[in-house]
Amino acid sequence: MTMVREAEGLTTSRATDRSRHLRPSAHAGRPTHLALVPHGRRTRARSQIVWAVTGSVGAHRDVAHDLVDEAIEAFLDQDGDPVRAFERMAPRAWEFGELQARSGAVAADLERGFRAARAASLQAVARAFAEVSGHDRIRLQQAVALYVQRLLDHIAAAHQQMSRLVGLDARERSAWLADVLFGARPASLLPALADLVAGDSASGEERRLVAVVSLGEPIPAAQLSDPAVLRHRSRHEVLVPDTWTHEELASFLTGPAVVGPPTTLLDAPGGLALARRAAVMLRDTAVDPSRRVIPATDHLGDLLVRGNRLLTDLLVHKHLAPLEQISGVRRLNLAEITLLSLESGLPINQLAREMGVPAQTAHSRMRAARELLGDRLDDPSQRLELIVALRAVLPGWR
Repeated sequence: MTMVREAEGLTTSRATDRSRHLRPSAHAGRPTHLALVPHGRRTRARSQIVWAVTGSVGAHRDVAHDLVDEAIEAFLDQDGDPVRAFERMAPRAWEFGELQARSGAVAADLERGFRAARAASLQAVARAFAEVSGHDRIRLQQAVALYVQRLLDHIAAAHQQMSRLVGLDARERSAWLADVLFGARPASLLPALADLVAGDSASGEERRLVAVVSLGEPIPAAQLSDPAVLRHRSRHEVLVPDTWTHEELASFLTGPAVVGPPTTLLDAPGGLALARRAAVMLRDTAVDPSRRVIPATDHLGDLLVRGNRLLTDLLVHKHLAPLEQISGVRRLNLAEITLLSLESGLPINQLAREMGVPAQTAHSRMRAARELLGDRLDDPSQRLELIVALRAVLPGWR
């Protein structure tokens, strides 16, 4: 576990100690002399360095060749800035470390390759930019040393983390996956775990899951023994295969629960977050206790309204200031008929029947609403904003 924590932090303490001795001078972060090097010279230098460094790599030489080529390109594009070049290359370096782990490379072999790559890169850069001298040469050496060390540390961290995951059996891997999806382990582990779990599947098909969040009692444990089910330790939240029907879900739920949309493993945190938000919202309302399955998609409008409080407040202030100046009961009546009219597009006589009021009353309310809200009732873009604003305030006004 300690090893994995180190890997998740991207560098080991030993790598950090090494990097401490490789810090560039006060000029770090500024463009080096490379800004003055002609592009033709850069191209020749790049070719020399690629072949020199790739020759020190054992397995996956073709992948290593591409990685080194891209790393040099990033370094040159950033005019020798090791920090910005590393930020650009970090994802590719991580992928390479994971590839090494999945191919069975051990840390000792990786370290031997690293030593060779460090030496080859420094020698190749010295030869490729032999015309550089004096202070510029020192800055170049420092920048290259820092850049190479950061890339190698990143590869080592990815190798360490993936080696740990590869060593888990299918049951342990599923437990780790559940911890990641429910927030008990870092989300950065999800792509690697999702890839490995897909490999565990006999069919090789990508798993699709549905989030289920109980509004009250924990979900019965007896119903969660299926290995395809991922569950939170509290049993208030589970992820089940999207092949389960609402009827199957309702058969073992003991109370209302929100069901999110089907998602892939990588998108499951988003589906779970949506179901959680819907559950929080519905806990504040009167939900029929006999209802078991509540699709989150039935409440997308309300979820959108409550998604950003500041944005909603701005819309309310922009569109509903005239309504806020009048008394509570009259304000509520005007707001309700306006929202129904905007959402349904029904003629006023039918709006009156829907609301259970006389047609004359409905006509009077719509006339007053139009006087207060004006042209925004007919402007398509403002109509949408007005619907969002009304949905936001009506629960409070009621």
